[in-house]
Amino acid sequence: MDPRMLMSAIPWIRRAWRMLPPSLRLPVMLLAAAGGIYYAITGREELKHAIQEAREGLGGAPIDQRDQPA
Repeated sequence: MDPRMLMSAIPWIRRAWRMLPPSLRLPVMLLAAAGGIYYAITGREELKHAIQEAREGLGGAPIDQRDQPA
């Protein structure tokens, strides 16, 4: 995620947090943490697959050699 996009979303997050009833704040925080952990774990697997597919598309060549003439 782009840090600038995250910073621009902070005012919206603050407003939503203030609108939540205090009894819902802890469950929402726990759900957000669980979602972040899940995204971090699955994102790594997706990244591994994307790198593997990129290498296969290059005929097994390392990714840093993709711009060099054959």
